[in-house]
Amino acid sequence: MLDRMIGYVGGRVYYSLSTFYRLHQQSPLYPKLYPFWEAMIGLPTSYAVGPMEAAPERSQWRKKLDVATAGVRFFRSFIGHPRRMHQFKAWWQGRAGQTREVLKRTDDPLVLTEEFYRLWRDAGARWGITLVNDAYIFTLYGTALKLFTRWGLDDNQALLSNLLCGGEAIESVEIFRSVLRIAEHVGADTASSDLFQRLGDAQLVDLYRKRLLEGPLLELLDTHIGRYGDRSMEELKMETPSLREDPAILFQGIRRLLGTTHASVTSDANEQALRAAAEAELDRHFGRFSVRKRILRRVVDELRRVVAHRENSRYCRSELFGLCKDIFARLGQYLADKGAIDDARDVFYLGIEEIMGYVDGTGLDERLQETVQRRREQVTEYNRQNVAESFTTRGGLRDNSLFAEAEEETGELRGLGSSMGVARGRACVVHDPGSIDRLPENTILVAKETDPGWLFLMLAARGIVVERGSMLSHTAITGRKFGIPTVVGVPHATSRIPDGAELEIDGGNGFVRLLEKEDE
Repeated sequence: MLDRMIGYVGGRVYYSLSTFYRLHQQSPLYPKLYPFWEAMIGLPTSYAVGPMEAAPERSQWRKKLDVATAGVRFFRSFIGHPRRMHQFKAWWQGRAGQTREVLKRTDDPLVLTEEFYRLWRDAGARWGITLVNDAYIFTLYGTALKLFTRWGLDDNQALLSNLLCGGEAIESVEIFRSVLRIAEHVGADTASSDLFQRLGDAQLVDLYRKRLLEGPLLELLDTHIGRYGDRSMEELKMETPSLREDPAILFQGIRRLLGTTHASVTSDANEQALRAAAEAELDRHFGRFSVRKRILRRVVDELRRVVAHRENSRYCRSELFGLCKDIFARLGQYLADKGAIDDARDVFYLGIEEIMGYVDGTGLDERLQETVQRRREQVTEYNRQNVAESFTTRGGLRDNSLFAEAEEETGELRGLGSSMGVARGRACVVHDPGSIDRLPENTILVAKETDPGWLFLMLAARGIVVERGSMLSHTAITGRKFGIPTVVGVPHATSRIPDGAELEIDGGNGFVRLLEKEDE
């Protein structure tokens, strides 16, 4: 099932939801938990499992016994879960350090190939704890939603969002604060500030590599790149360089922050204030000493904790991909030196088996540049296609329509309000975050989705609207953390909202209003 979990269609990576469901069916708790999972990831509908795909039927008593046994294990494991998550993080830091040592010691292609497989073997043996964490997230989230409905709170969409504010430190926020400290240093140092005003990012990178910047600034940059060098825009794409390979995006981020005062320094206080107001609302609804209120607060407290674990473990994933980028960059140079490809970066048009097979002799082809050229032409063609975000197929994949259909205009844009507040400004529709140097003032950022590398753009926006996401997505968490009104899960937002349109959003109830269209 894992081998068939994802596919590559029209130049984009898709999940096979049918395979996802079949995999989840292996758990006896599946019938109880799958609606929560669907709600957390924002699936609009369920996949109907066909009779030939369903799990074998068992007697009623055996089903009940399996559910009871799995339930006891699931909840007993939860008691030690925070400790195991911290152990995983400590283990990963050590394991990632081992691969970095290999990268420092050698460029031997066979050693790098073997280290790549060892790294994924070790990660595969330990990474399951992060998936267990996800299971706790959607279980707790679904439980919270049920309690909200049962106890008459479901008409207050913003309440759960505000209760989720605060909690443990999140690494993506700490990474941003590290950049902010560098920007503050540059702003306070006349010589450094002058360099950032006069020179472009590429020139600053050259000075950094030649160690020609002033000492304290070099130390701050070295520390940031050493600790957080795998955090950048589109960081899970192999072809996107990490900060270690190309720190230009870091200098771009520093430049964006120069001369600005940012609310991040007070974000903790803002979050605590929102959470205190939400808990006061619970007091008014239930009464100060209500057992129901204590139960709900406990569920939300645990949900907040496992969400923080997920966000922090995601940087481990970024580091895993960053290490692989370094390995493939080295192997790309080896292939280029041997004449198998024309340019080292052409390696990213090849598959893992093709690359490793050339190195260790298990591959079937040595004329890899012909493959590169063919795939480059395919990518050009893919970029001209409007492939659907999701599609349902029967029979062979290409016996079905894979292209996006025109969406139905309803006259209303609405999603899930995930960070309180009303914001008004001009829409900036962003498809490629790397193409935007600086957002204009009074901007509402509109995107299909965001990842942690978008943080500089998100923090410059008055409000955020995205097509994908849930109350627990990275976009929603960032909006709450920094007090930015945010609406997620707005269908076709990037195509229905014109770039530059006057927009008003309500991060509490999820409304998005096109003001210019309304005036007409």
